Amino acid sequence: MNLLRRRLLGLAALVAILAIIIGLPAVLFAVGANPFADGVSWGDLTRPDDGSLALAAIKVIAWIAWGALTISLLVEIVARVRGIRPPRMPGLALPQGWAQGLVGAAVALFAAAGPTAAVSPPASAAPLAAVEPGVAAADVDHAATDGAARSQEQTEQRDAPETVAYTVQPNDSLWSIAEQRLGDGNRFTELVALNADLLGGKADFLKPGWVLTLPASPEPPAAPADDRRTVTVQPGDTLTSIADAELGDTGRYREIFDASTDITQPDGARLSDPDLIQPGWTLVIPGVRGDGEPGASPTPDPAEPPAAEMPTAEPEASETVDAAPRPERGTGALSALPGEAPTPPAAVQNAPDAGASETAASGDVDEPDSADAWKVATGSGIGTILAAGAIAVVARRRGAQQRRRKPGQTIPMPEGSAATLEQELRTAADELAVQTVDDALRGLARQCSESGEPLPGVRAARLTVDRFELYLEEPEPLPAPWQDLGDGSIWALDAGPALAPDSTSSLVPAPYPALVTVGHDDTAGHIFLNLERIGSLGVTGTEEDARAIVAALTLELATSVWADDLQVTVVGWFADVEGVLRSGRIRWVPTIDRLLDQLAERADSDRQAIAGAGVRDLGAARSAGLVPDAWTPEIVVVADFMTESQKSKLAALTAQTPKVAVAAITSGVSVGQWALRTSPGESRAILDPIAMPLTPQRLALEQYDDLLGLVALADPAGLVGDGDPEPSVTQVEAQAPEPELDSDAGEPDGHNEAPATPSAPRLLVLGPVDLIGAAGTVEDSRKARLLELAAYLALHPNATAPAIDDAIWPDRRTEDNLNTRNTATSKLRRWVGQDESGQDFLPRHAAGGGYGFTDELTSDVGDWNALTGGDPLNGSTENLEAALELVRGTPFEGTHRRRYAWSEPIRQRLVSEIVDASYALTKRRLMEGHWRAAEAAVSVGLLVDPAQEALWRLRILAAHESRNPAAESEAVDRLLAITEELEVDLEPETEQLLAELKNPGEPTKTRLRAL
Repeated sequence: MNLLRRRLLGLAALVAILAIIIGLPAVLFAVGANPFADGVSWGDLTRPDDGSLALAAIKVIAWIAWGALTISLLVEIVARVRGIRPPRMPGLALPQGWAQGLVGAAVALFAAAGPTAAVSPPASAAPLAAVEPGVAAADVDHAATDGAARSQEQTEQRDAPETVAYTVQPNDSLWSIAEQRLGDGNRFTELVALNADLLGGKADFLKPGWVLTLPASPEPPAAPADDRRTVTVQPGDTLTSIADAELGDTGRYREIFDASTDITQPDGARLSDPDLIQPGWTLVIPGVRGDGEPGASPTPDPAEPPAAEMPTAEPEASETVDAAPRPERGTGALSALPGEAPTPPAAVQNAPDAGASETAASGDVDEPDSADAWKVATGSGIGTILAAGAIAVVARRRGAQQRRRKPGQTIPMPEGSAATLEQELRTAADELAVQTVDDALRGLARQCSESGEPLPGVRAARLTVDRFELYLEEPEPLPAPWQDLGDGSIWALDAGPALAPDSTSSLVPAPYPALVTVGHDDTAGHIFLNLERIGSLGVTGTEEDARAIVAALTLELATSVWADDLQVTVVGWFADVEGVLRSGRIRWVPTIDRLLDQLAERADSDRQAIAGAGVRDLGAARSAGLVPDAWTPEIVVVADFMTESQKSKLAALTAQTPKVAVAAITSGVSVGQWALRTSPGESRAILDPIAMPLTPQRLALEQYDDLLGLVALADPAGLVGDGDPEPSVTQVEAQAPEPELDSDAGEPDGHNEAPATPSAPRLLVLGPVDLIGAAGTVEDSRKARLLELAAYLALHPNATAPAIDDAIWPDRRTEDNLNTRNTATSKLRRWVGQDESGQDFLPRHAAGGGYGFTDELTSDVGDWNALTGGDPLNGSTENLEAALELVRGTPFEGTHRRRYAWSEPIRQRLVSEIVDASYALTKRRLMEGHWRAAEAAVSVGLLVDPAQEALWRLRILAAHESRNPAAESEAVDRLLAITEELEVDLEPETEQLLAELKNPGEPTKTRLRAL
């Protein structure tokens, strides 16, 4: 598109905007289209219409349309002026789209007519026609004219401005912006000074969308050589279209990219991605050789051509290809369906972690946090969903271990690399985000079912720290709380209280059970593919890379909470995984021959059943509740050699439409359009056919072994020790009731007295974590992180700096954490204070170089260890009473879900020891005939582990022997309710006890043990 054409289009857009805002109401008034001039009475609505009522309705509709367009235009104009993303208004998606295109074209008029504006609009506000392949092709005819015009346009832009504008991106901080844009994070103070009105003179947190004023680069880019020139990017431009127009060769886009990466653009960004350029940016055009021929161009990297120019695959017959680019997409490549050119991704600044960067600048040690924010991270290349699924499996098994554990037995905990992996998984996992998305998807399915609509066809999804996005095959309307991000093909669910808890969501079948993580993008957004929709996914590259990626896919499917049920059939690798997981989802077969025939038979049967039910496809069947036998997906993971005939069969099976719940993941080869292409030694991969670069989710061989070892260690059959012998019913009944102890029986003296104020700080973790008796104060926003640091130091005396960093900041393992750690330690030292002699409770220079408190700072865990000696069953009665008095709840109760991953081994040990102490004291009180004291002792253990049947049996015995039928019945009912909620059977010992108490006269029951 040449300069004249741009100006004409911009002028036309400006005239159209003025005509809509001013001209349209003038015309409506001129033709008498005032709906309220004559009014409408009830009689007009009840008598036959002579045309006046219809005319009045037309007038109202015309004014409503004018109002919607005017509001959309004004919102878009204000957003452009302020340099922020325009808000999406419910019900106005269509007029907002028109407004975006008109305002974008009008802005292009001024961009072409004069210098680039100081504030460049964000990528989300780009015109709808940001990428138009047809236009790019037409521009070739005007290459020479356009090139000369571009060169002339730059004459007024050669001098660098003193300041530039920068739009704040998610996760940005003052430190990270100064570090990236000014070359030194310590220059954040300059940003505070330049933006005093916005920041109030304080180095505070930033909000995405704010426009900051930045100092111009101290060394402006040198003017191009005489044989080079510059151009300004216009709406609709791509690197390849500019290369074609200016150099006559699209293959020379890489020369333009390489020559322009050092330029600081008007919005403060720099060119770092050939797929991502913004209107108003300046690019350098290389010159020509002396003979007038274009200079030799470097060979372009075939793996990363601009996304907008990627050769595309032919679409399937059933797909509707929407060639128009879509605004506000989370990632441009995802939005492109096979058969269309991918849209350039939105301008997202790849800033380092905000918490880490700003900490170094201002001494902050606690990231901005809220109960509604989602944690989307990766641990050792493992994404949030796999981490959450793996931790859920381990948690369930450890819960079963605690429930089935006999007093005196211990729960084995991982060591070495397996322990490190568990901590990383706990850091990456976010059960809240996973559960919220699951509820949202099931809620969407319920709404579709209630309205009689089929499920929308979801091909891909994306999970970020603040929202979950669905990428549909075709534009479709979705109900609230889903938000349209453009044209109805991309919908988002914001993090936070967008969804009210819905107890019925678990009753709704999972709508997309084959949604699985393939990797994450540059902003840590997790990318998912719906295997049912795409049919097959190939993983190519080295065997090591392919095995790691396929292992992650397989284990995520096996543990996914987004699926009620599915079958993962593995051919070749991973023969041992189901023997450890026992998920019921994985089966292993040695060869694929017979499997292909079985899958073909199932697919044909399912298609016939779906057609017989009168619905169009699997999604419609799920939504209508029809053909439930066809709902469970079967994902075939092929890691074995396939012949050409087998490849053809598998390709035909997974590509046939209508789609059924059969899909394939293949290693080393792709049998369909979708594939992850890896390169040796590279961490990144390309997702075909949309040419999207991402970092694949991997589970390396060592991690795979550690993960399976972690799950195996949590096997309920793997408890250590034989357990303590329990009293029998006969033994308990043989005890003559003794006078009950005082009301304080079983409790140490002074139980009812107010606790004395400690003379030194005291750390509490046997319940909610707290620090009492501290001499200093602490900022509320820093307390949570400093309290975790205090707990770690109290429980790990003389901790080393690396150990502290790994425990408290596990997501910063690759960073230099010296400043953050020192700042946190300094703040904690002031909080805990000094003793009477002026010595710090947290010494500045500890012997040996480790970190730790002085002996004056005590903890309830330290007292617990001293009283029980690690062997509660053999502790004295007095010590057990004193120890149980320390317990206020479950250890580390109420801690933030993102923190205290390091505390899991300690928590498990303390839970076991509290249960054992409660059991031992209860047993002694029973044998003494002190029934009420026994009930008091057993209640402490049940507070910590409500599902421990050994304790429930003792409580039932105590209530029975105290001749309190109501208490006995209540105890039995609560135990039955707990086992029903856990969906487990009563242990044989419990069944025997209940039978003995119900039929005490049966001779075979009188010697049964209570446990």
